[in-house]
Amino acid sequence: MAEAQTTYPKFHNEAGKKNVRIGAKEFECIGALPPHDHPHVYLDMGDGVQIICPYCSTAFVYDETLGRTDSVPPGLLYAGGKLTER
Repeated sequence: MAEAQTTYPKFHNEAGKKNVRIGAKEFECIGALPPHDHPHVYLDMGDGVQIICPYCSTAFVYDETLGRTDSVPPGLLYAGGKLTER
C-alpha cells in the first residue's frame, strides 16, 4: 500500500521574533529566508500548543483562531504559500 502524502506549511522567522503564533501544529521551520536559512526541519506539536525550533530557537505557538498557513506576525509563510509534501 502506498504511503499517503500530506502537505505542511513552511514558516520563516526572518525578523528573528522570539515567539511566533501559527495556525498549524505540523509544519516546517526554515529560520531566516534563503540564502541564510537553516536546514528545513519538520516540527510536530502533537498534543501540545508550543514547540521550539532546535536550529533557530523560535518558539512556535499554536493559535486555533488562525488559518493553517497564517501567522502572527503576518507574512511568515515561505514561498508565497507553497506547501511542502512529506
